[in-house]
Amino acid sequence: MARFLAVIVLFVALCQPVGADEPVHIHVPDETLNPPAGERVARRPLPAGQHASCAIVRVLPEGRIARHKHVSHDEIIYVTRGKGRLQLGFQSIQVAPGDYIFVPAGTWHAFDNQSQSEVEVLSIFAPAFDGKDRVFSE
Repeated sequence: MARFLAVIVLFVALCQPVGADEPVHIHVPDETLNPPAGERVARRPLPAGQHASCAIVRVLPEGRIARHKHVSHDEIIYVTRGKGRLQLGFQSIQVAPGDYIFVPAGTWHAFDNQSQSEVEVLSIFAPAFDGKDRVFSE
């Protein structure tokens, strides 16, 4: 529980609109996370500033996120729902709700949801993610 609260505090501190001096509260209804037809991963960006960005990522049953790295972005992943297998560098890790994963810039990582349930994570990037430094190995 303490880990979860620490992640939420970090999320609120880093993921505010530029120039905001008040915390931001947003309810993200499930229907906004439906992936496009044929895809098994949905990403819902949340309001953020120039120093960090946040998104809720949902990996549908039997979905995967291909092996990739971020050249100049650190990523924090907090699992909120479901279980799956995270490939982090040369490690293969089973993740579940409450798990916190720090992915330093330049670290290869991938995710497989081999279950029949959705996996949902809060993904936080620093600096703010622009998508330009994402390099796939496949």
